[in-house]
Order: sequence, then C-alpha cells, then structure tokens
Amino acid sequence: MAHLRLPTELLLLIMKHVQKGEIWRDSRKSLLNAMLVNHEWAEASSHILWETPPISALACVSADRRQHYASKISELSSEDDKDVQYHTIYRDLSFPRLKSLYVQRLDLSEGDTLHLTQYMQPQLETFDLHGDSLSENDLTTLASNCPRLKDINLVEPISDAERNHMCNFFRSCKSLNVVSLGDSCAALGPELFASLAGHEGPQELYIGSVAADFAVREGLSMMSSPFLNIQMLTMTVESGALSPLASAVTSLHILDLTIKDSNHDALASLES
Repeated sequence: MAHLRLPTELLLLIMKHVQKGEIWRDSRKSLLNAMLVNHEWAEASSHILWETPPISALACVSADRRQHYASKISELSSEDDKDVQYHTIYRDLSFPRLKSLYVQRLDLSEGDTLHLTQYMQPQLETFDLHGDSLSENDLTTLASNCPRLKDINLVEPISDAERNHMCNFFRSCKSLNVVSLGDSCAALGPELFASLAGHEGPQELYIGSVAADFAVREGLSMMSSPFLNIQMLTMTVESGALSPLASAVTSLHILDLTIKDSNHDALASLES
C-alpha cells in the first residue's frame, strides 16, 4: 500500500496544535521526536520550532546551515548585553519571514556597532528598539525594505543631530499604525512634531519627550490637516501648547496629556 502523505498545510497545523497543547519543554520534545518520522515531518516540525527561537540558537548551528534556519524565523527578541555578538554573527544572513524584532537596552562597548539591517526585511511589521541609536543608513533601510512596518517603538534613539533623519524616515514610511517615541529622547522639535502629526498612517501616537510650546505651535503651522487618522495621542507638553493642540485634535478618541508646568489653565484650554 502506498505511503499516505499529508499536505504540508495540514502537517503545519498539526505541529502548531502540538506546540500549543503542551507546556514548552514537553512540546519541544514532541516536535523534536516528530522530526525523526520522515523528511516532511522534519520540515514541518523545524518550521514551528524555529518560528520564535532564542537569539542564541542560530549561533549553535553550523555556519553553512544558519541561513536555512534563519529563513524560518518570524520573531526575534534580544534582551541581554551579550546578544550584541549574535547580531554581529548574523549580519550576513537574511531573515525573509521575520515579522517582529525586539532589542532591549544594550550596553555597547566603545567601538562596537549594533548590526540590525539584516533583520529589516519585507515581512517586518514590528520594530522595537530600547537604547542605542539608529544611523541614517539604518532608518533609510528600515523605510525602504519594510513596506509592511506597522508598529515602531524607539525608546531613546533621537539626538539633536538625528532629527532630520527621523523626519525623513516618517515621511517615507507610509504603513505605520503605531508610533512610540520614548521619554529619553531629545526634546521634540517643530519639524519632527510636524512629520508625526501630519503622518496619515498612525492611529496611535506616543511621544514621551517634552513638546515645548513653540514646537507645537510651529509644527502645527506646517500642515493643513494634523492628526488626520490618529485616534489615540499620548504626549508630554508645556501648558502653553494646550490651546493650539486642543484645537487640532478634535477627531481623537483618546487624549492622554502630561502637563509639564502650571503657567496656563489646562482645563480651560481643553474645555472647548
């Protein structure tokens, strides 16, 4: 009797049920055992095992096989200073299925470079960087290579010298739905505020750095339809910025403001 072969899609579905139906250690053991059945089962099992591996996993694979497994990864998380070495090791690999990248704050030694452009592939949807700076080349690559990028979180990447690069990035990256700039960033300038408030993509915008009165007023004067599609806005502002900001955010569903000073009456500015 001929050997019955299950369709690839059905095999993957079975392996996903195995992964979700047991605790992590047991599901991993079951998937490893499934790899011993035949070639088809091995491919399906490894596909599931390598979707969200520890970032160190690829380094344990022989160099000639790394690209094979890198092509299966859909999510990577880097949360330790020693992970810098792995980003360097993987700099010449391609990650065509990667959808989500999370990089925790890393303590780089002098002269070290954080290599991230290898992860900036067309399937990438979430880019979450805590610490270090993105160079102009990084931002250009992220905008040009990642047409599906929806969610970007940059905790402290912006220096005064990098604002123009960041403005160009937001003008180029049209697919964003959620933008978060952390409170360790440099103070927000008018041009960067304008590029964020005038972006037609984001529905959620979080700005942790202080938006000064002049930055808000000048930024709003640079555009005709600010906050066009933004439904949720979280900002830290000077009280003098409340009145022009309130008149510009009439279509928001949620407005969450932290007010830096008490020079102006916040409730009176927002009442209308």
